[in-house]
Amino acid sequence: MMKFKNSHVVINTNYKHNPQAHSEMLREGKAAAYYHPWKEKIKRIQKGDKVFLYQSGRGIVAIGIGTGVVDAKDYKGQVDEEYFTSLNSFQKLKAPLSAREMKEIAGKNIVFQQTYLSLDEEAGEKIWTYITQNYLEEPTDKK
Repeated sequence: MMKFKNSHVVINTNYKHNPQAHSEMLREGKAAAYYHPWKEKIKRIQKGDKVFLYQSGRGIVAIGIGTGVVDAKDYKGQVDEEYFTSLNSFQKLKAPLSAREMKEIAGKNIVFQQTYLSLDEEAGEKIWTYITQNYLEEPTDKK
């Protein structure tokens, strides 16, 4: 079996068309897509992939690591119309990282008009590192 290099994936949370789906992704720490052909794209997320959840008009709102396990469930009364994958190390950002900021960090244009967007290794890692160093909530000290 061929081993693929882990990738960096941007998943649009569908907020514009379905705020409840967006909220569920953030609440449950998952990446999801709905209806054919968009839901099929979730199957591309492999174990170890770095996943960015992107809210249209705001930017990246959360990150996590792909588990490699894709599940299906009924959506709006239709059988298996949601495909989703839970994300390990899921964290919400303290503020969204805007598309403009992502482009500046990556040093290239990124087009966000799709459900699933794969970033090249260099751009994806620059954005991931920037987020993990600047945009995550500080862990609370539990003494």
